[in-house]
Amino acid sequence: MKSRIFNFVIAVAIFSLLIVGTASAQLKWGVKAKIPFDFIVGNQVMPAGNYTIQRGLPNDGYLISIQNDDNSSHAFVDVNGAYQPDASDNTELTFDHIGDKYFLRNLWFSGENAGCEVPKSREERNLLRSEDTLSQAVTITAGLTAQR
Repeated sequence: MKSRIFNFVIAVAIFSLLIVGTASAQLKWGVKAKIPFDFIVGNQVMPAGNYTIQRGLPNDGYLISIQNDDNSSHAFVDVNGAYQPDASDNTELTFDHIGDKYFLRNLWFSGENAGCEVPKSREERNLLRSEDTLSQAVTITAGLTAQR
C-alpha cells in the first residue's frame, strides 16, 4: 500500500514538472504594427508610429502592453476575449473611427477565430451616443512575431 502511494506521488510530481516545463518553454506572442494615425487605447492617446503589442504579464492573456518603438508612449490595457466566425487571413488590429478619433477595438491573429477586444472607453461611449456621430471600422495588417 505504501509503495502504491509513493508511486502515485512520484507520478504526480513528474507530471507537474512536465507541465511547468512545457508552459515556460512556450513563446509569448508579440504583434508589430505601423499605425499611421494617433489613436486612443483606454484613456490614453497614442501617437502615430511603429508599435509592439504583447502580453502585459507572461501568464496573463487579458492584460496587454502597447509600446511604440521609440519608447515614448506605453500603455497597459485589460482586454476581453473575442470571437469571429471566420478566421483572419492576417494578424490584424481593428480600430473604431469616430469623427476624427481612432479607438483600438480588436486584435485578431492569423488563422484564428479568437482574438482580443478592448472595452470601449467612456469617451468612445459618449461619442457614440451623439446623434450625428458615425462609427467606421479601420483595419491594419500587423506582423506576428515570436518573442522569448
